[in-house]
Amino acid sequence: MMSCFEASAPGKVILFGEHAVVHGSHAVASSLDDLRVYARLEIESGESQNMLRINLNDLGIKCSLKISDLVIKNKDLKKEQGPPRSDVLKKAHNILMNLKYSPEKQSALLAVIYLCMELCPLSTGVYLQVVSAGLPIGAGLGSSAAFSVAISAVLLAACGVEEKKLINAWAFCAEVILHGSPSGLDNAMSCFGGHALFVRDTTCGRIKHQPLCVEPQHNIYLLITNTQKLRSTKKLVQHVASLLQAMDKPIRAIFQAIDAIALDFAQNSTYFHQNPAALAKMFTLNHHLLQALQVSDPALETVVHTAHIFDAAATKLTGAGGGGCAITLLYDTQKHFQPMSSFKVQRLISRLQLRQFRCYQTKLGGSGVLISSSSLPGSPFSSHYNVITTRKK
Repeated sequence: MMSCFEASAPGKVILFGEHAVVHGSHAVASSLDDLRVYARLEIESGESQNMLRINLNDLGIKCSLKISDLVIKNKDLKKEQGPPRSDVLKKAHNILMNLKYSPEKQSALLAVIYLCMELCPLSTGVYLQVVSAGLPIGAGLGSSAAFSVAISAVLLAACGVEEKKLINAWAFCAEVILHGSPSGLDNAMSCFGGHALFVRDTTCGRIKHQPLCVEPQHNIYLLITNTQKLRSTKKLVQHVASLLQAMDKPIRAIFQAIDAIALDFAQNSTYFHQNPAALAKMFTLNHHLLQALQVSDPALETVVHTAHIFDAAATKLTGAGGGGCAITLLYDTQKHFQPMSSFKVQRLISRLQLRQFRCYQTKLGGSGVLISSSSLPGSPFSSHYNVITTRKK
């Protein structure tokens, strides 16, 4: 009988603290409970027993590798967070050189091959599939971290390991391959889920994060709108740095105000979950402060204006700005901040889609990585299987 394992990992969104966090202020991030990346691992027999087959659906990557080429010495699943082993990474890179893909696809495949060499039980055939189910790629919502977490989790599960600390450590390793110098925030949010307060240590650049405790029944309903306008995070960060250099005291005052918003939410997170009207004021104020830093743009302001027309509680940009995504609180200002009706939400989405924007309904927080020895609820693979069993850890 074929053995199979599945894992899913959520994306993330920045609620408060964009740009100011680069200069030592606090920020708040939340996982996106139902915008996820799914990975499935099947242990095969028969003709495929000597091969590792990889299918990265969203990237259009399908390849087969000989298991004998992937075997390494001194495997150790109990990894501390850190960079990949240079000798294993070099071997993975040599294997990759025989595959003809674009640089972007090669980077993703290199991370997968490396994780398979370190974690995958390679005594028989293996089929690894990865699909992004609803989580948009390249929109600043942590898709690469969810990709890294889901793959690390499913490979470790096949070895009988479901410890989140280890999943997170291996996902960070993959993020190093993908991005060079990741903060570790995105993979931590995807792995552990929920909400977290974080701050960058300006002396070493490392991110420190503190989970926020919120009762699971207190959901925040959100619409994410991707303007699909490309922007350079690096240039936007440099722009804010130039403003700081030119106007030190006023810009630092803006950073301090943004810091206060993030800290207020962190210290009173349950209150804000229960009071969308108060949370809306925080959204609006944070967005105005980001406007003062000149990181909004006409596309994002169109989302803000359109959501206001449909009585949505508040909208703000999320991430670097200059395009990218905005987040809207789906509570009706004309209905005492009760959740917006599905009819009204659909009308709002239809209006935004006329601008060629893409919209995603979700809720904040919720589960981090999920692992199953068969098939997960909502799995894009589940239509082929009848038994659904989920284990949360």
